[in-house]
Amino acid sequence: MSALEFESRFESGNLYQAWRVSPQQYILLIRNDLSTLGHTQWFYFRVRNMIRNKWYNFKIINFSKKHNLYSQGMQPLVYSEHLAEKYKIGWFRSGSNVRYRQTNVDFVQRFSYLRSGKSYYTLEWDVTFPQDNDTCFMAHCYPYNYTNLQQDLSELVSTRPMLVQLNSLCSTLAGNTCFHIAVDDSFAVNRDKKVAVITARVHPGESNSSLIVKGLLDYLTSYSSSAQELRKLFAFHIIPMLNPDGVIVGNYRCSLAGKDLNRTFNQQDCHLYPTIYHFKKMLEKMKDKIVLYCDLHGHSQKHDVFMYGCSRENLLSFNPELYLQSRLIPWLMAKQSPEKFLFSGCTFHIKKNKESTGRAVVFKQFNVENSYTLEATFSGSPSSK
Repeated sequence: MSALEFESRFESGNLYQAWRVSPQQYILLIRNDLSTLGHTQWFYFRVRNMIRNKWYNFKIINFSKKHNLYSQGMQPLVYSEHLAEKYKIGWFRSGSNVRYRQTNVDFVQRFSYLRSGKSYYTLEWDVTFPQDNDTCFMAHCYPYNYTNLQQDLSELVSTRPMLVQLNSLCSTLAGNTCFHIAVDDSFAVNRDKKVAVITARVHPGESNSSLIVKGLLDYLTSYSSSAQELRKLFAFHIIPMLNPDGVIVGNYRCSLAGKDLNRTFNQQDCHLYPTIYHFKKMLEKMKDKIVLYCDLHGHSQKHDVFMYGCSRENLLSFNPELYLQSRLIPWLMAKQSPEKFLFSGCTFHIKKNKESTGRAVVFKQFNVENSYTLEATFSGSPSSK
């Protein structure tokens, strides 16, 4: 039996090495985030030279997180060019005997790429392919790369030119454009509207946040009565990809500087963290108008959709109005979509290690009471079909 052919030298790919340990069994390593020694969670690679309906066993042995949705029933994602061309089937979940557990210490010592003494975790699964010599891709979450974003924005601007303005927030370390989208139906008429600000992909491996942005933009620029009413009341400013460089190279969490950008919002470094620096400069220009900030993320350990908010817990006296205000939007979302949004999963305080995140800094420095992180599971909701 011929060996499978693996490849990931394409946008957002990150397979580091593959070993064939038996005719149908392969051990895989995913690459560390560039300029770091870890942050291994996202994976995206291509497979060729398979035999139809033969079982293959894959083990990715260097995940960095102890807990993962794979141990709760989530399957890896697969895209088959054969199925896409013949049946118009896109990405789908596949795999049996999915297991997630701590990596055997013997493996850690065997591979020089792994750090001795560090705990790693293994994702193992069995998979069959639908066609001989197909070209298949496997991924942790539905891929959405920088090229996809450029294509979607180009289409949006061409079909909704009266509602959308597309600008450059800044250039990244690698010289890529960080895009800024404004949605408004009265750019030249009412410049005193209240503002809602949305960001996504500060963590490049959380590609589901880009799909939320795409859906949000489709809705906000639609002709539905509710979208039209929202555009009358608010101007929307959206940064759809705060970390384009990380997305392009296939990082899970960090920028090309090797830093988690969601821990740099309290810094003022236009050279190391240009997208964060210029995003805050944008907020400065509209700080008296901002009524909502929401940073979109993906979550690797919990089901459903939920939010992290902020509250002024150090007030000398309890303020019920502020207490309820920070909880109102998540509560309304839970009422609107109880099968998907979990209000009991929301929290409304800022931990010490989260003080430099986007939601915490926008809340404290820009006095935005409705400042949130929205977390969407990589998996789904146990209560929905």
